[in-house]
Amino acid sequence: GHAQAGEGGIKSDAILEEEEEPDVLLELQGINGKASQKLEKEGRRLDIALEHRAVMRKRAVDGLRKLLSEGKLEIEISRTLRSGEPYVYEKKYKGVAKFDGGQLLSPGETATSARVSVQGAPDFALPTEEELEATPPPGGEPEADEGEISPYVAADTYIMVALRVKDPLNPKPKTPKMRIPEVRDLISTHSPLDTTPKPRGAETRLREDCRAIVDTLADEYRDMFMRDDGQAVQVESSEDRRKQAVFSLNSSGRYYEFKERVKNSIQRLVQERLVKLQTTCYEDLELIVTKCPETHHPLTTGHVYGRYDKGPCKKCRQIVEDEGLALDLLDSQSDHGKRFLANLYVRVQEVLNSELRNLFQPKQQMTRGVYTDTELKKILRDWFRLAEEAQINRDVALCESHLNQRVTASPHDAQLWYEFGKIALQNGTFEKAHDCLREALAIDPRHVPALLTYGVFLCRHDRFADAESYFLGATNCDPSNIQASALRMLFYDMESRDLDRRALLKKVLDLEIEQGVTPRSAYLRAAEFATELKALSLVERCQSQEIAKNGNSQELRLLVGRALLADGKFEQARVELQDALANDRRCAAAMILMGHSFFEEDGWPKARCDIVRSGTAKEPIQWFERGRAKIVPTHLQEPDHELLLCLHLAKLYLSTGKAYEAKEVLLKACMAAPSCTTFLGLGIACHMQGETDQAEEALAEANLLDPRSPEAWGMISVVCMTKAQMDKTGHLPNQDAEEGELALQSALRLGIATQDTFSVKEFILEQIGVLMLAAGKYSAALQATKQALVSSQKPSLNILAARTHVKMNDLAEAVSSYQAVVGFSEQSAPLESRIDCLANMLVLSTMLSKRSEMKRFTRQLNDEGVYGEDLQRYTQPIWHGFGRGCTLDGCTYCPGERVRF
Repeated sequence: GHAQAGEGGIKSDAILEEEEEPDVLLELQGINGKASQKLEKEGRRLDIALEHRAVMRKRAVDGLRKLLSEGKLEIEISRTLRSGEPYVYEKKYKGVAKFDGGQLLSPGETATSARVSVQGAPDFALPTEEELEATPPPGGEPEADEGEISPYVAADTYIMVALRVKDPLNPKPKTPKMRIPEVRDLISTHSPLDTTPKPRGAETRLREDCRAIVDTLADEYRDMFMRDDGQAVQVESSEDRRKQAVFSLNSSGRYYEFKERVKNSIQRLVQERLVKLQTTCYEDLELIVTKCPETHHPLTTGHVYGRYDKGPCKKCRQIVEDEGLALDLLDSQSDHGKRFLANLYVRVQEVLNSELRNLFQPKQQMTRGVYTDTELKKILRDWFRLAEEAQINRDVALCESHLNQRVTASPHDAQLWYEFGKIALQNGTFEKAHDCLREALAIDPRHVPALLTYGVFLCRHDRFADAESYFLGATNCDPSNIQASALRMLFYDMESRDLDRRALLKKVLDLEIEQGVTPRSAYLRAAEFATELKALSLVERCQSQEIAKNGNSQELRLLVGRALLADGKFEQARVELQDALANDRRCAAAMILMGHSFFEEDGWPKARCDIVRSGTAKEPIQWFERGRAKIVPTHLQEPDHELLLCLHLAKLYLSTGKAYEAKEVLLKACMAAPSCTTFLGLGIACHMQGETDQAEEALAEANLLDPRSPEAWGMISVVCMTKAQMDKTGHLPNQDAEEGELALQSALRLGIATQDTFSVKEFILEQIGVLMLAAGKYSAALQATKQALVSSQKPSLNILAARTHVKMNDLAEAVSSYQAVVGFSEQSAPLESRIDCLANMLVLSTMLSKRSEMKRFTRQLNDEGVYGEDLQRYTQPIWHGFGRGCTLDGCTYCPGERVRF
């Protein structure tokens, strides 16, 4: 307990001296007693400190597990003479400690310890007098008699036992994988699309009809008076040409067709005008009733216009006629009728004349005027997102197309031209970059990023004399720009102008102090900007100067590694990155860059399922996974951001069939940076796992983010046809199958090819072809297969085309498709596949009664080692598929007539 406080609240020294540490009683195994911790430390004891280590094989481990589970693990204690002579008290000092190590059987446990009491052994016995006489004890004197009890029990002896194993006897069950979020959890709520077509006015239809008629007349005129080479046919005069054209239109009936078309358009315009006029009349009802002295009439249109049996009152009708609002009494000879028709005629003439002027003298209208400022900002932002996405996917043409749309929408925005030029420079299209950067500077000569980027561009092309003026202009336009001063300092360093370099270096330091930013080497600032523009020569100059002046650093190693990687020098990049990892083994950025280097070197960005790659996915996957495990938010300030890492890792996972891992990675990518590519990959991963509903949701979001993505439309077709196969209701028409066919048409219209973003075992078009063939939509299957064969000659595509031709009863084309597979090398098409194609060709040529081809195909099969029964074994299932007889005697599956070869 606590000591009582003395006078003044201070403990006396005497009380402190008398305080003792409280004793702790410890559990003992084997008896109900307790052990004193204090006596264990201070009392008399025997320290044996015996430790035994051993390697246990599986049999020994099983035995240990059994002993622990049955509680039979015993430790025997005995006492013998060191000389080895017989000891008369040997049985007296035999003891047993029964150790309960059941805790070691708990899952994941690798160690257990306990204090175990020592009891007498089962054969415990004291020596008799005869035994003492026969074997005298050491020293000759017998020990004192302590009674018929084991000395261990008399002394309350216990031992401390600890048992440890390297691996747990019963491993912990694997932690179940965390539930990854559903696709619907990632999709933001969108406002419903307005699917109702907006009604077109009569004027709009009249303009469309006028435009269509003029286009048709132009085509007719060209066919009549222009040759194929563009030269005019000699006709006497323009009046003769007009008469000939009018005669042709009248004789062919086209004139009356045009006349009826315009007539219908004008009738719609008249009806629309009358409706508007009637609406205006309804709005003036209050005025009419106000003028009518008979106030007992209700204010209704039916009353005023006589739509009830009683009809309007005479005074109201007179007011309507005076105001010119009586539509049912409209007379073309009255002043009101003439005025109405004149206004209508004038309006029709205005519409026709304006449309003709627009057709033959179109005005140069800027697209910007079509959008509001808010709409324009959103459209520009979406186009830039799509351009960055295309750049990641290495589609330079599509990237430049999106950027071109941005500058077309707002051609006088220097920032848009600068971003176009910067991305073009990163893509390696230097001529386009030059033009865009020049245009940006022409619009805004004080645009500092454009000045710096164009200066770096000139340095890359060894035009140093021209580059100085742009670096100088950037620092003059923005004297407080640290980046501009650092790049100008690097330029002077490359020109060996030491005084100017020192002055700029001092200016960079002063600007850092003035702006309160973290001090950083000017060479590193310049190297970072140059790395972003893939200017390797400038980065290497920064590296040499930085090492000479400040020594090497982790940031410099990563910058140089990124620059070398962007330039395609993978071996040199890995040397720098290995150096970075030697300096910091937990550097996530270096690991991820190592993964990118193997990913690029092995050709994974342009991976296709019909091209055999020399490298494997194992090494880049290992580096990416190690980097992801070590990621700390401060480590990913480089462009190796999460989107690029996740996309590359997902490509590797999908190509190796690891759909679950790919889905997990792509879910994170969709949360970090939702885009058409990320949701497309997520849809493919879900489809590979059989999660059709989630795949459909992901692909719908991908299609919403980029409605012009042919791959998204193609995968939508795949998922719809898969759902159609899963539908067992038998309801026709199958809506999923119809949607799949429509999605295929959209994909074909947008130019889907075999260069899939995510390479799996089969092309998207090949998957569509297989599903369409299974669904009995042979025309759609053939469309998809032919489109795939335009850019790939994969054997399975030719076999799919042949099967489709057979279903369409086009046997000759089927033979041609099989022939293409036979012509492939063994590396492209296995021997078994070629033999199967030859067997199909043999059966088809037999059905076509082409004996010469039958002999040729039989000879080719013989050359491949297929004779007699082997030949029948290959052809029998083919004949069964056609429902025809096979060549095997006694075949019970062939009710039809037999065919002999």
